[in-house]
Amino acid sequence: MTLSVLVVDDDLEVLDLLKKMFEREHYHVDTATDGAAMDRHLAGRSYDVVLLDVMLPGRDGLELCREVRSKNPEVAILIVSAKGDEVDRIVGLEIGADDYLPKPFNSRELLARIKAVMRRKAGVPRPATKDEQVLIHFGEYTIRTAEMVVVHAPSGEPIELTSGEYSLLLALAERMGRPVDRDTLLNITQGRDAMPYDRSIDVMIGRLRHKLEKAPGKPELIKTVRNQGYVLFPGKDQGISG
Repeated sequence: MTLSVLVVDDDLEVLDLLKKMFEREHYHVDTATDGAAMDRHLAGRSYDVVLLDVMLPGRDGLELCREVRSKNPEVAILIVSAKGDEVDRIVGLEIGADDYLPKPFNSRELLARIKAVMRRKAGVPRPATKDEQVLIHFGEYTIRTAEMVVVHAPSGEPIELTSGEYSLLLALAERMGRPVDRDTLLNITQGRDAMPYDRSIDVMIGRLRHKLEKAPGKPELIKTVRNQGYVLFPGKDQGISG
């Protein structure tokens, strides 16, 4: 399957370099220099990956990230920025980016990040068979692993999660009741080792709590264990079933 990538950056030299790099990987690639051009491309076709620079004329990359994510929860969004500002990184992850890469970056690292995100998204929802379906129950929710969805058990309504949020929740659910440290979660969900002061896992935990907890400020499902990481509690008489 050929990946389709939309690169949004106002630096024409960067656009040219990235276009050539993606074409060498046999990706379909389109480029845009601002939000208006991005909108035109998105109106004309669907993309697997949107690569956004933070510093753009008009609407910046963070605003565009929020807009793209609200319209398409499945697309992979990677943010790049020459600023290397941790605040931008955290905000980008909070509003739905799958990953963040500071400029200048190594082209091989960018490709590796994209491939890691796409691996998390590779399981297209499909009808489950009895043999492959695993149900993981916690609180008022059920993870249906074959379909890669999380549903609110009483209502059956699906919970809208990004692929990164789903991967993180699944990693915790598969280790139900046991604390999992940040470095392990980062390696499982993003396929890379933690960098100093990397807070991407903390940000995604916060997003999951807002989507799943009744009181995100006083979590009952996903709890922090000091000096150990995070743990998912199943609730009474709940856990994993085939």
